[in-house]
Amino acid sequence: MIRQIAQFVRNRMSAQGPGIRYAQHQSLPRRRQSRELPMILVNSERARTPHPNADSSQSFLTAITMTMGIIGLFVSAFSPSTLAAAETDASAAQYNKHLTCAVYYRMVAGSFKRQGNGILAAPALDRMNLMITRTKALGAALGRTEADYLSDWSDTLGVMTDQMNRNYDNIRQLKTRYQNRCKALND
Repeated sequence: MIRQIAQFVRNRMSAQGPGIRYAQHQSLPRRRQSRELPMILVNSERARTPHPNADSSQSFLTAITMTMGIIGLFVSAFSPSTLAAAETDASAAQYNKHLTCAVYYRMVAGSFKRQGNGILAAPALDRMNLMITRTKALGAALGRTEADYLSDWSDTLGVMTDQMNRNYDNIRQLKTRYQNRCKALND
């Protein structure tokens, strides 16, 4: 049956003409197949039924082994070392979020100062100082030094400067990206 379908498809393909036609009546030559792939027939009934000589004790042992493996996964997933690693990852993520927002508020304050609106820069500077304090506390909990903090600050500052094309007139690029998440962290 499958061979008949394959032969039917081959016949239909050869009956369609010498090649593929495009809008301007150009045609490409038909691609020749170098070899045909063999068709392998599978008896689906036999594949679904277990082998008649299967030993029931062997399948029982396999089921027990699988159950023990699943229990081992759960135990290792909730072990204290795994939970501590997850907590460290969460702290590192919080550190990065607070650092990013501190740099964002620094950029916003710089933009206001450049425009001559120093009075508008004051709230941004207050938020920046709050984020710096939180970032340093999170960094200390993670075992990061002041040098690590300054390096992270410099990296983040470089990324944000590139995002606004090194031009404070493009501060909107940063506001679009960071304003809502930093406002949520600030509350």
